[in-house]
Amino acid sequence: MIIKNLDAIKLDKKGRLFLSREDRTALGDKVVISKRKECLVLASEEEWQQRADEKLAGLKGTKLRKMRRALFSSAFIQTINKEGIILIPKELRREVRNAPI
Repeated sequence: MIIKNLDAIKLDKKGRLFLSREDRTALGDKVVISKRKECLVLASEEEWQQRADEKLAGLKGTKLRKMRRALFSSAFIQTINKEGIILIPKELRREVRNAPI
């Protein structure tokens, strides 16, 4: 799930994002949240790991270290509660306009 318009994200005062039932079903119990360019990316742990492995495959040395840093430095694992709420980490909330920090 990619949220392309960061201005359209509606967070409550505590920095929580409310997911629909369909999104909760697709993502599972835990979600990896990361920033890519002007988007927030939400993926299940399995999907995110698979995509990370694909990006890292075949890289060596400096290129591998740079790609790892880019992928993992902005990735946060969050648990989705029963109501479908996840907390957006402060580091990523700074990217969302009008988000409580």
